[in-house]
Amino acid sequence: MCLIQKKLSVYLFSRACLKHDTRELFRLPIKFLLNHLIFPRKSWYAAFLRGVIINLISRTRAVSYVFKDVSASSYGDLRLGKDSVIEEGTIIDGPLTLGELCVIGKRVFIEGPVVLGRGSTIRDGSVVIRHTTLEEWVAVSIDVKFITFNHEIGPEDLRCGKLSYNPIVVKSGAWLGAGVTILPGVTIGRGCVIGAGSIVTRSIPDNCIAAGIPARVIRKLGPGEGGAIPAELEKAWEYEKW
Repeated sequence: MCLIQKKLSVYLFSRACLKHDTRELFRLPIKFLLNHLIFPRKSWYAAFLRGVIINLISRTRAVSYVFKDVSASSYGDLRLGKDSVIEEGTIIDGPLTLGELCVIGKRVFIEGPVVLGRGSTIRDGSVVIRHTTLEEWVAVSIDVKFITFNHEIGPEDLRCGKLSYNPIVVKSGAWLGAGVTILPGVTIGRGCVIGAGSIVTRSIPDNCIAAGIPARVIRKLGPGEGGAIPAELEKAWEYEKW
């Protein structure tokens, strides 16, 4: 009983808990308004109205579309670009910045800060952890995971030690297949293709196809539609030896 009282006391008088609960107290009416009171339908019209309200809260001058049951820790931390879309069931914890024409699919979990450039897409069921940046026109398929955090190895009584973050960057035009996992500190080069189910542990150079566990470069791509590198550029092409 004493243990229960102690834990209850810590919870009730903890500054972190009080701050969280106060934030939730102000957030719940907005969530109820957006999802249940006046915009219950899963329609583009309702999504447009939600986007207008969220952009008014965050003082963003753009037209965007937010579908039902999108939860955010702070709607004021959302920066939604023109014609960007967030589909239903997505959870956003922390700041999120979307460029024009971005699409966030259904049931995506985002822990900000996260930035998506113009035209980038993240499909259903993906997980994006803080300090992840997607440049312009990046295509991310379903169930892709961007893992930017790691733990130091602690002593034997607690091996999961101090938490640290190492940013992930996906450069313009890259395409990530279904079920890909990107580990901390990785940069995916411009115009790359990552095969479905791959685990990327090291950075991938520009214009390469990589696949496997761990992902390895299996082919180089030209600047056009999957074409070969011109002969005069072949000698100048620099890429990591795998």
